[in-house]
Amino acid sequence: MKGKGKTAWLIAGGVLGLIAGGLYTKRKSLIGPKLSLHGQRLLNELNQLLQGYDQERLNSIYWVVQDHDIKTIQYLRQKNIFSYEELTAMYLDRWRQFPEVLSRDVVALAPEALADAKARDQAYHEGVPLIYGIPLIVKDTIELKGLPVLRGLTALSKRASSADAQVVHHLKRAGAVILGKYGFKKIRKWAGESVYYDGGASLLAHNQTLGTIGTGLAGRLIWQSIRQSLIGYRPSVDLYEMGGILPLSDWAEVVGFMGKSVSDVVLLAEAAKGENEDRPKTKSSSKESMPDWRDVRVSVMASNDGDFGIMDRATSWMKEEGLAITYQSFSLTKQSLGELFRGRIRKAFDNYRANTATLLPSFEEIIHQTKCLAKQKQTWMDRYFTEDLEERTSDHHLKQVLEGYKAEMADYFAENKADVLAVVDAGMIQEATLIGLPVVTIPMGVTMMSEPLSLTLIGKKGSDKALLQFSRQLSHRIQKWQHGTKVDS
Repeated sequence: MKGKGKTAWLIAGGVLGLIAGGLYTKRKSLIGPKLSLHGQRLLNELNQLLQGYDQERLNSIYWVVQDHDIKTIQYLRQKNIFSYEELTAMYLDRWRQFPEVLSRDVVALAPEALADAKARDQAYHEGVPLIYGIPLIVKDTIELKGLPVLRGLTALSKRASSADAQVVHHLKRAGAVILGKYGFKKIRKWAGESVYYDGGASLLAHNQTLGTIGTGLAGRLIWQSIRQSLIGYRPSVDLYEMGGILPLSDWAEVVGFMGKSVSDVVLLAEAAKGENEDRPKTKSSSKESMPDWRDVRVSVMASNDGDFGIMDRATSWMKEEGLAITYQSFSLTKQSLGELFRGRIRKAFDNYRANTATLLPSFEEIIHQTKCLAKQKQTWMDRYFTEDLEERTSDHHLKQVLEGYKAEMADYFAENKADVLAVVDAGMIQEATLIGLPVVTIPMGVTMMSEPLSLTLIGKKGSDKALLQFSRQLSHRIQKWQHGTKVDS
């Protein structure tokens, strides 16, 4: 009897659970996802921008272009499958269809995006650059004229930038269309948010932009592209003009790029540098030479037993192409520069504020706003801004640390006679040893547990162009190998 009663209660509980779940799902479908005030404001802006556009037409364009790279998109545009204006409207509509990204990822919309795309259509002619008319999104720390640099704080939304950053200026001159800005998490991290999430990578992976331009220090750009199975490229330090970019470090910050293919990343990188414009070259523009594709010496590395299978697979592929391979299994020093950088934030921010015409709050104002967002974490936050920490992160200390890492990597390249380091452990990419070096990630699928697999290529400082050429060749061959087709020379 007791058993029957228990069974009846279990059945009743299950039925009630199903009813409650159904009601919740119905409510969610009727009301939609809960948006923050910021997200709701952006949604209202989107609704105004997209008035008059045919929803079915935009949906049909999405099914045509999803997961394609920029070269394919331009081929479809050449065949008049869609216009640049329709393409831009489609990506904005994707944000509207999934409005949770407006609360989580997108921090500002570029109100002139559709007008810029329409102008690209009117001026379209045969032979335009491949980046022409392509919708992109940039990180919050990169200035866009008329939009604020929020640094994760909506309290700063009234402070608009007076000019575009240099990289944005070059992208626009090449014809790119800027959709808006995605979120900056560093300061919100001190309010308790996850540091392992990047809005730009998520938007690109979910077909809500065609390319991402971000900034970072050691490995954030690379780690996020690995997590989303994207191509990521972090250039050598000093390769790009940093004017109009609010850095966390004025000596180690770099502009980085994410795309669906190595070719996409190359297009973004070349356009952002303004290589075809008449202007003085940056000090790192002289590249170290790298041998031809088949003569590149590659050192393949892994840091734990779980990565050896990937290492063997990648190595066998490269050996088939006749590449010279050396092996070494090791683990880089697990010392993060996170705490070392925090002591430099105040100085870097004050330097930027003093040298820009943009009206920005003082560092103390930002810290005050951040603390207001996380009163419950007051004690935890305060310890990042103590004199003790600033003393431990002095210029002398940082210089010693980085010079040691720099010498270590230079010795490794020399001792192993390698042109490229091919790393198969993503966790190593965040380490301070890689600061200043060009890095490219190439997805290699996923594991049985749906964890991303990636091969990360590291070159010598200044060898960016050669490293990208090598990455493009290797990526092409990896795709062929994975599909079991013959690789053309």
